[in-house]
Amino acid sequence: MLLICVGCGQKRLAVHLNKITTIDTVSTTKSYDLIDDYFNVKLSSVTQPTGKYYIAKRENSISTNPFQFEQIVIVDELGKTTHFTDATEFLNFMSARGYEMASETKSKYGGDYTFKKKAE
Repeated sequence: MLLICVGCGQKRLAVHLNKITTIDTVSTTKSYDLIDDYFNVKLSSVTQPTGKYYIAKRENSISTNPFQFEQIVIVDELGKTTHFTDATEFLNFMSARGYEMASETKSKYGGDYTFKKKAE
């Protein structure tokens, strides 16, 4: 009997994130890889003269002060914001990194998604 293992021993790709914390006019950035079992993110459209693309981010208030907030953005290995051509490309990106969509709420300019880590 011959057993072939496709993908055995392959390391899953990581989801790289930048956490940008802004207090008044000062921003700090911390880079890390996603390890959570669940992840909430908003896919937002951006229109530029060169065309339309989507970015995946989440914004949180960190106090009652409107000038204090936190933004989590999906980035590449170099820390540059990752651009997606559409929701399908984004979903495939997350799937290749071990996450499946748990819920979706579509909006005119993108959508809100909850992802859960796939079972090993």
